[in-house]
Amino acid sequence: HALGKFGSGLPDRTLARLPFGPGVFRVVVVISRLPAMLAVVLDATAAVGGGNMQAAATSVALTLCYALWLKADLALMRG
Repeated sequence: HALGKFGSGLPDRTLARLPFGPGVFRVVVVISRLPAMLAVVLDATAAVGGGNMQAAATSVALTLCYALWLKADLALMRG
């Protein structure tokens, strides 16, 4: 994830010299969100199964944040 974020911040001159272009960095960020979202969803499922609704609510809130960040990352890829 950090590689994608740092790569997106490289100067345009540096990005122009890369053989794969700047889009790869944005794809890395998007791909890195998926395992994180899966882990949080699994945590929420375990919390609900264990009756810990506070932990489940926290996991659901974090999942919503990840979804919003993913939406923003996808918008950056298109633009």
